[in-house]
Amino acid sequence: MDEVFQAIDAAILVWQQAVFHLSWGHGFVTGAYGAAAWLCFLNVQATKEVQVSGVFWWAASALLCVLGANVMLQGDVFVTQMGRSLARSQGWYGQRRELQYLALGLIALAVLGGGLWFFHRVEAEVQTSRGVVSAGLLALLLLLGVRMVSAHGTDAVVHARYLGLSIGRLFELAGIAWVMLGALRHSGGHTYALSGGH
Repeated sequence: MDEVFQAIDAAILVWQQAVFHLSWGHGFVTGAYGAAAWLCFLNVQATKEVQVSGVFWWAASALLCVLGANVMLQGDVFVTQMGRSLARSQGWYGQRRELQYLALGLIALAVLGGGLWFFHRVEAEVQTSRGVVSAGLLALLLLLGVRMVSAHGTDAVVHARYLGLSIGRLFELAGIAWVMLGALRHSGGHTYALSGGH
């Protein structure tokens, strides 16, 4: 138990530095998550008007809020550093590479499996707004998993810069934009339906 408390103490030091170095870019990304979550929430209201379950849109909105809060609170940094500290104190830090790549493989399989399950279960949704939003959310969860595992090879790719932004940040913004596109597409379709097609 002492190892856990020591790992938490070590993680807090790194986490505090990460929070201290937050920039306007983090605020912008958090705002983008908030906008996407709001668009999904608006679709909860739209589905009520046509008597369709809004569980999917509730879940999407809640998940986006959690991901947006993580950008500002740097929760993934804390968890990653705590894992590193535990690895050092328990003596398996030198073998972490194998575990990291195993974790990456499991994350990729989980995301792929989740996507295939969703598209198989609601095949008609693949070409609809829910399919678009689901693809965006899966991409964002995949990125979060890659960041938390923090393997050397994937970190190099995620942190590589292009057009003044990291590849990871560009991928994240693309995922958020994809979610917003699906949410707007859904709300636009319901507006058209409620207006009688006029």
